[in-house]
Amino acid sequence: LHRQLPGLAEDFCVRWLAVPPDDRSSFEALREAVTREVEAEEGRPIYLLGESFGGVLALSVAQGADGKPPSSLAGVALVNPATSIGRSWPAQLPRLLDAVAALPPNLSDAAYFALATPIFAAISGDPRQLGARRGDEALPPPLRLPVLLARLAQQMPEMGALPNALPLPALAHRLSLLLHAAAHVQEAPLERLRLPVHVFASSEDRVLPSTDEARRLRRRLPNCRTSPLPESGHVPLLEARVDLARSLRDVGFTGRTPLGSKPKDYVADFAPPSAEQILNATQRLRSVRNLVSPVF
Repeated sequence: LHRQLPGLAEDFCVRWLAVPPDDRSSFEALREAVTREVEAEEGRPIYLLGESFGGVLALSVAQGADGKPPSSLAGVALVNPATSIGRSWPAQLPRLLDAVAALPPNLSDAAYFALATPIFAAISGDPRQLGARRGDEALPPPLRLPVLLARLAQQMPEMGALPNALPLPALAHRLSLLLHAAAHVQEAPLERLRLPVHVFASSEDRVLPSTDEARRLRRRLPNCRTSPLPESGHVPLLEARVDLARSLRDVGFTGRTPLGSKPKDYVADFAPPSAEQILNATQRLRSVRNLVSPVF
């Protein structure tokens, strides 16, 4: 998400849930933690964004423990939600991880590293997009490839360290949580959720059947729309070509309302911009003001 933060911060006050590798919280505890944060922001609209595992968590929060979403929740955006994990190859991993965990310690660590490295590589997707940055097109063409390769070389140690950053017990725990939570969400009465939901689905996701899942969710959720992410992999928010803030603006996400709600009154419902929004707008207009405004 860190690559998307500058753009998102222009329209939202961004907060995110970070779960340490040694955390063994239940899915219910994670849902309750997010729900508490949403309910604590009573008085202003809150939007949830969930990618993969986070998509399952966001949908679960939106459904609410009693079948009603938190009162301040205004919409949910999902990116390749893992609600479809039961129909994907990661659903077969628990038995393999159990077998690896049963090996002697040194052999288990080596086997997990050998197993996890290609898994994380498949999740990461196209390395050219991971190494690219917005604005690279402004570089002279002869410099683009060397700059890309230099960035990828810098990222190689981080990629190699991923199995250590998410060790076997942590991966096994989170995969177990995800499989049970996704099955629960699949069985939930999604047809009752009236909130606006927008699903972004990558066309080249090699981990989940995200395009098919977006169509399925659109059929089940009465206020759901979808957008494709052409040529993107499982983690599009790390790709240079994906600008989530612009995509949300283009689809009018924050302008949508729950089904059955009263039509928007543009006078009575007017909310003045926050100080942060005014500052962001002022900064974006600074170059135009410097160009056309008189100087005294």
